[in-house]
Amino acid sequence: MAATHTICKLSMCIQKKTHNASLSTVKALCSAINRGDIDAAINFYEPDATIISESRTARGLESIRGVFKKFLRIKPNIIIRHESLIEDDDFIICCFLWELSGISINGSRFNLEGNSIDVLRKQSNGEWRIAIEAPWGASISI
Repeated sequence: MAATHTICKLSMCIQKKTHNASLSTVKALCSAINRGDIDAAINFYEPDATIISESRTARGLESIRGVFKKFLRIKPNIIIRHESLIEDDDFIICCFLWELSGISINGSRFNLEGNSIDVLRKQSNGEWRIAIEAPWGASISI
């Protein structure tokens, strides 16, 4: 099943079939994670980026690298199923529905579904990088 996405510019939402640069950033990040390539994955984050989850908050690339080292132990495979975007000139809020499969610490296979929220910022060279990521989306307890 192909992923669909909705792009919202200010208050007007439109369905869009083409990929934009911010979606390409997140899909390339998922590809790097699926390959187990930490260095490639880290490249999609700003130097002072933050990943927020229930168990901890990781700030900065070295801390995020530590998150990925732990995460990659489960040999994850992430598939993006749906994206919704709210965009401004220099920021995009991306909301994703995803599926994750992997191998638990005890060796059994598992499958999860969830949602994530990413805030991407346009860099001076035109690339988009993740500034804030909440991989469990709105389901985080604060």
